[in-house]
Amino acid sequence: MWQPPPPPTKKNKNKFFWGTHFILHLPTQALATTALISGNERLSPSLPDRTKLVDVSEGVGEIVCGSRNVFMGYHRDPDKTREAFTEDSWYRTGDQGSVDADGFVTIRGRLKEILVTSGGKNVAPVPIEERIRERLGELAGNVVVIGDGRKYLTCLLTLKNAADPETQEPTGTLARSADRWISRAIRSGTGGAGGTGAREIHTTRDFIMSPHVEALTSAIWKGIEAANAEAGSKVEAVQKFTILPSELTLSGGELSPSMKLKRFYICKKYEEQVRGDQKQRSSPFLHLFTFFLPTHHSRSRPCTPTTAVSTGAPT
Repeated sequence: MWQPPPPPTKKNKNKFFWGTHFILHLPTQALATTALISGNERLSPSLPDRTKLVDVSEGVGEIVCGSRNVFMGYHRDPDKTREAFTEDSWYRTGDQGSVDADGFVTIRGRLKEILVTSGGKNVAPVPIEERIRERLGELAGNVVVIGDGRKYLTCLLTLKNAADPETQEPTGTLARSADRWISRAIRSGTGGAGGTGAREIHTTRDFIMSPHVEALTSAIWKGIEAANAEAGSKVEAVQKFTILPSELTLSGGELSPSMKLKRFYICKKYEEQVRGDQKQRSSPFLHLFTFFLPTHHSRSRPCTPTTAVSTGAPT
C-alpha cells in the first residue's frame, strides 16, 4: 500500500519503548558534521560541545555548531564555503530550532521551508503537517501547508491511494485504510444510517461526489481542529483545506527522489486552487470553489471534474 514516508518518532511512541526498557536515541546529524550534533541522551564525549543559535528571535534561531568533526569547507569552492559558515566559523545547519536550559536542541523546521505570513510571523510547516497526518493518518496521503505571504494558513490534502504492485505508483483507487476511515465518518455523520454509502466511494472523485461529502469533510475538519489544538500559537492553526484530485508523486514532479515535498512546484502547479482558497476565506462551510459535484448542487458552480474541493471551519 503506497503511502508517504512516516513522520519522525513521537513522544508517545518513545514512552512505549521506554516502558519496555528499550532506549531510543534520537540523534541530530548532517553529512557536513561527520558525526552527531545532538541527541536525546548523553551518548558519547565525541558529540560537539559547541552548539548554539544565531539570528535568534523569540528564543528561536538557526542552529549552528562547531567541533573538530565539522568539515573544513567545500573543495575549491570558497564562495559555497563562506555560505556554509558564520563569520566566526560556526557551521550553519539550515535548521531552525531552540535550545533549552539543559542544552537539549528542539528542531522546529528547515529554514528554507519556513513560511512568512503577511503579518511577518515565521511558521515551520513540517510540524503542522505531521500533526494533521497523525490525526488523519488513515485517510490523508500527503499534507502541504500553504501560508507564505498570506494572512492565515491553509493546507492541501490528498487521499491515500493503493499502490501499483510493480511501479509502487498510486493507482487512483483509495487505500483500504481510507475506506475504513470513510465508513466510520459516514456512520458518525449519519447516526449510523449511511454506512453503506462508503461502498460506493473508491476514488477521490467518488469522495467529492458522494452525497455524504458534508459528513466526510466535517470529519476531516475535526481532525484538523484536533491538530490545531496542539499548535503553539494561533498563527500555526490551519483555517481551511483543499482536497486535491490525485496523490502527489515522483513522476508528477511533486516529490523529490527522496520523497520530500517540492513545495514551490506544488504551489505553482495548484496555483488556482491555492489562490481560490484564499479568496473564499469568508465563505460558508463547505463552499466549493472547484469541485466534482453535479451542477444541480445548491452550492455548486459548473466546472469540469479536474480539480479540488475546499472547505473552511464550520460557522
